[in-house]
Amino acid sequence: VCGSGPMLSRWKRSAPANVRFTGEVDQDTLVDLYQRSRALILAADEDLGITPLEALACGTPSIALRSGGYLETLREGRSAIFFDEAAPAAIRDAVLRFETAGIAATPPELHEEARPFDANLFRERIRDIVERTIA
Repeated sequence: VCGSGPMLSRWKRSAPANVRFTGEVDQDTLVDLYQRSRALILAADEDLGITPLEALACGTPSIALRSGGYLETLREGRSAIFFDEAAPAAIRDAVLRFETAGIAATPPELHEEARPFDANLFRERIRDIVERTIA
């Protein structure tokens, strides 16, 4: 578990022995963790959520709550396995589905799934909109 937040101390108290908490990590460490992970678990409801896009760019799929921006950036069965509620049993079941069925995309294909959200592409699109508007 990377990062911090208001629930961290509670999570640490209730986590099983196989869960490791890293705290905040630098970008290189985060990329390394993404690349070595089998999947990223996302149980928060987010409008967009940059985290699954970062994981995709590293070739890592997600196991995600079926809500919010995850539905815009992840594709069920291809880049993610979804679960319907942020409850331990639902997450466990999704992890088991991931372990059994996996996902369709390979790491290079997952990286390509992130490409439409690339910052340089965003800048180009905004520049084109501004130039067309001015013209």
